[in-house]
Amino acid sequence: MEWLFSTMCGINVAGENRFMIAPRPGGSLNFAEAEYNSVFGMVKSRWEKKDGKICYTVSVPCNCEAEVRLPDGQVKTVGAGEYSFETEC
Repeated sequence: MEWLFSTMCGINVAGENRFMIAPRPGGSLNFAEAEYNSVFGMVKSRWEKKDGKICYTVSVPCNCEAEVRLPDGQVKTVGAGEYSFETEC
């Protein structure tokens, strides 16, 4: 399960109320998702291959921040909320 959580979905604790989310889709899987119930609330990471693209959904709890690192090199710093990103396969 650790592989799915920290590698495939890429959820990592990066500080007291900070996370790094760096999903790595690949292999024969078409989607993956994981949740982490931190002391600050639920952190979620999901990706899905669809129509030649990979769609990512990230959820960050209140009073937290996450650095989202996508496989194509995009890096975004986001606050609390739910975010969607898209890259080419």
